[in-house]
Amino acid sequence: MTEPDELDRRIDERLRAAFTPPPLDALAERVAPAKRIRWPVVVALAAAAASLAIGVALLRRAEPSREALAGMWVAAYQDVASRGPGAPGCCEGPIDLPAVCEMICAARVRMKDRPGLELLGTYEGSPTGPCVPLVVDASGECVCVFVVPKGKDPDVRLEGVAGLYLHRRALGDVTLYELGRSREPRALEHFAAP
Repeated sequence: MTEPDELDRRIDERLRAAFTPPPLDALAERVAPAKRIRWPVVVALAAAAASLAIGVALLRRAEPSREALAGMWVAAYQDVASRGPGAPGCCEGPIDLPAVCEMICAARVRMKDRPGLELLGTYEGSPTGPCVPLVVDASGECVCVFVVPKGKDPDVRLEGVAGLYLHRRALGDVTLYELGRSREPRALEHFAAP
């Protein structure tokens, strides 16, 4: 029988032969080289994405022109007139007018109680721009009143729309516009700052 040292030596030789790793050169050939990141391309893509995001944000914040607002307001009035103020999705009421105006215009506005004059609610149809769009029943005739912050008054003018009239009134920190078929305002004088 062999001595334990001789036995250990033979076992070690066999284990080394069975589990010897391949040479480093052979391993290097099997491993794919790492791809280099092209930093200028990554930076350019990131800059383009940031520019696009900023452009979209600016476009969303851009105020519509006075002509665009006039068109939106006429479309809203015609929608109310054609569907009627009680139609679903046309007019949301009743509302807390002072709270709504304070939230959107940073100023409280209320409508005085008058026989034949009723605030039906806010217009909920097509876009009307940055304002509080109201629908008012003035003795059976619907009018739309648009409340805008005084500092952002777009000075909207109505031109070339047969049969419709736009009236304007400054009231404290807001400007009110009334759109309807009457040559004289029907509701504007009945709004007040609390």
